[in-house]
Amino acid sequence: MLKQFWCDLELACSLLAETRHDDNHATDTHSGPSIALQKKKKKKKKKKKKKKNLTKLKMNQTEIKNEKPQRHVRTPTEAFANFDRYDCSTWDAVTGRRKQAEAHAPVHLAQSDFMWNLRTHPRLVQAFAHVHHTTPDNMVTSMDSFSLHLRGHPSKTRGHQTGMALALHDDQVRGLGANSEIYSIQGSYNFLSVTTEDTGFVVVPQSHKRWKHRSSGRKGVRHKSNFCPLKKDEADFGAMVESAVKLLLPDNCLVLWNSRTLHGTAPGTRERPPYVAKSDGGDCEVILVPNRLTAFVAMLPRELRPESAIQAKERIYHSGGCSNHWANDGETHPVNSTGPIAGRLTSDGEIPPARKALL
Repeated sequence: MLKQFWCDLELACSLLAETRHDDNHATDTHSGPSIALQKKKKKKKKKKKKKKNLTKLKMNQTEIKNEKPQRHVRTPTEAFANFDRYDCSTWDAVTGRRKQAEAHAPVHLAQSDFMWNLRTHPRLVQAFAHVHHTTPDNMVTSMDSFSLHLRGHPSKTRGHQTGMALALHDDQVRGLGANSEIYSIQGSYNFLSVTTEDTGFVVVPQSHKRWKHRSSGRKGVRHKSNFCPLKKDEADFGAMVESAVKLLLPDNCLVLWNSRTLHGTAPGTRERPPYVAKSDGGDCEVILVPNRLTAFVAMLPRELRPESAIQAKERIYHSGGCSNHWANDGETHPVNSTGPIAGRLTSDGEIPPARKALL
């Protein structure tokens, strides 16, 4: 799976570099930059240019003459084009500044083979079927993304939560329709082991029992989304933060939690040693290892997913974007509305049956 991850990440970087040079780049039946991605980038660039022109119109001629030339900054195009999985010195340009923590990932691969190989794995589907007391063929999946930290990074304060890479939060709130009442279990598949020096999952044990006493589950509180960070004015803020535990895990470990449980991410500073893979012929290949590689996935019984959501999920699949953790709707995640790698299609241009069955 680690090899598949690096292949898909390099493909994504290559496509992102190309789309910035050629907005009309074609896609094949496996993957490629979606039309939505191209339009979004073009629209954003046009809007930025218009804003810049309006700003300059407000400046007088003296200010324009005295305007200092912009210092050269390495463009994202160069960063993606130069990315090399075998050269970790190229990683920082993709992830941003060396000392800046990544909340989730610098590039999203929600519809890549890497992610779908996990979602369609029989044992993963069986685990969620067991949780919901049903059969594997009755499950539908979310198309969430992953948490990727190529390098270790120092702790960063998120609001009032010191030392968190992603603040403690609930992923289910009261008053947002039927999903507010659903028994929602989320999952994260950790491809790599987690030590105290690695970026990893943090949870507050038993906090789902206090959900109704927090703003996320309290009556009368309005919410715009199911993402609800723990705020400083909460009555048990201090107790919850003090009770947070970072999970130390073996590799290839699935973690499941209730969406009403406070959870987040704690940073790690370790640079992992390389992994040596041996082929059947006895040849060895040195594979560099990121600090964190954790995929998010959640599944629900099919009867909770309306037929109207199927087309929306198919659109996300074709766009290369990702959904939130709700497997029963086709809401696009605002962090990654489109993506560089669209979902793989068959030779007939259809979504592979094993994947379509989970939509």
